[in-house]
Amino acid sequence: MAKDKKTADKAAASAATENTNTENKAQGTFRLKGQYVTDLSFECPQAPALLGKYKNNLQLDVGVQNTVVDAETGDIEVTLNMRGHNKTEDDKTIYLIELKFTGLFTLKDLSQDQHSALLGVDAPALIYPYARQVFMSTILASGFQPPLLEPINFAALYMQARQQQAAS
Repeated sequence: MAKDKKTADKAAASAATENTNTENKAQGTFRLKGQYVTDLSFECPQAPALLGKYKNNLQLDVGVQNTVVDAETGDIEVTLNMRGHNKTEDDKTIYLIELKFTGLFTLKDLSQDQHSALLGVDAPALIYPYARQVFMSTILASGFQPPLLEPINFAALYMQARQQQAAS
C-alpha cells in the first residue's frame, strides 16, 4: 500500500510540474541570466586639494540601453548608463564617475508590449540596486563620502519615453 501511495504522489507531482511548465510557456519567459560591469571610469582632477573641502552636489544622469545579443535564444543586454558629476560651488570638478552596468536577460514568447515594458521597467529595476552599489562603492573607495542615491521610478521614465515617442 505504501508503494502505491508513493507512485500516486510521484504521478501527482509529475502532473503538477507538467502543468506549471505549460503555464510558464503560455506566460512567456523573463529571466536574468547574469549581471556585470561593462565599463567604469572615475576621474578626480584635483584630488589632494579638494579632499574634505566639498559638499555633495552630485548631479546624476541615468539612461537605459537595450542590445539584442542572440535573437534565437531571446538573450538581450540591458545596460544602465550612470554618470555622476560633483562640482564645487565655483564650478570646479571634484569628481566624475561613469558606470555602464549590464544585465543579460532572456525573453521568450512574449507580446511586443510585454517585451517592451519588461526591458524598459522591470529589467533596469532589477539591476539598479547592484549598479548603485558599484557606483557608491567606487566613490567611497576614492576617498569621498558617497551621496545617497534614491531609487529610480523606471515605470515613470518608461511612460515618459513612450509619450515622447507618440508625440513625435
